[in-house]
Amino acid sequence: METLKGNVGRRPHRHCLNLTSDQTKVMTLLNRIPEQFGGSPGKLNFIVRPGYCADDLFNAILHFQQTQVLTLYKADGIVEPGGATFVYMNRLADLYMPVKKVDFATEDKMNQVALDEKIKIYQERATAKAPEYTHKVAMEHLEAQKKWKAWKDAIRRDGRGSLSAKLAIQYLDDEERKSNADTIVPFFPWAVGFGDAFIGYDYGSDWSHEIMLSNTLLDAYDKRKLIVNTHGVKNNPAVIVFGNFTYYVMKKDEVVEFTRPINY
Repeated sequence: METLKGNVGRRPHRHCLNLTSDQTKVMTLLNRIPEQFGGSPGKLNFIVRPGYCADDLFNAILHFQQTQVLTLYKADGIVEPGGATFVYMNRLADLYMPVKKVDFATEDKMNQVALDEKIKIYQERATAKAPEYTHKVAMEHLEAQKKWKAWKDAIRRDGRGSLSAKLAIQYLDDEERKSNADTIVPFFPWAVGFGDAFIGYDYGSDWSHEIMLSNTLLDAYDKRKLIVNTHGVKNNPAVIVFGNFTYYVMKKDEVVEFTRPINY
């Protein structure tokens, strides 16, 4: 396994240390990794300049990070000694996979071996709470919080202070606390309704007038289409919040049809 003395690559407005020996090691590793796994075999064969990272090497590092390094929240084009990018490069290069074109059976086997190795590295870095992993988790949580705020702000705006909008926001507040603002965790029911509406399924005759506080809609497996009808609703038309974190603010005298996702 190769080691580095300093970092290789570029920061936004300046180059990294980029020792000649370190750049050569990074290029050697990328040349040993097949293209389908983010490598650059046969493409990085130029003479490096100390203190300067050439465009080809910088772009090759970025591409490898974007396609192979599972623990990075955002690719930065920098290879740090002991960092995630360098660990992934070393481990994939040490699989000694052929870099030239191979038959389909061999390629399938290579894909599985590489995937298993990447998952193993990810788990090791996560268990060790490596810096890039903790940063990734923190940034994803921040992005999730922004999404929750955006959803609630949109309902406030479109609901114009209606009771149904306030109830929907209260529901979202509760769900946000329970999920710790995680957008990956879906609501348990597929749709939840708030406000006044006529509810029907598949355009049948069994419409029901519902004044909803937190009513689960379309939760039975035999119901595919949900129709929400606000004709005749005088005030507080319904707001529907969905399990895939979308919502719909109803207007008076409106019919909206929703279809349960196929993979539900």
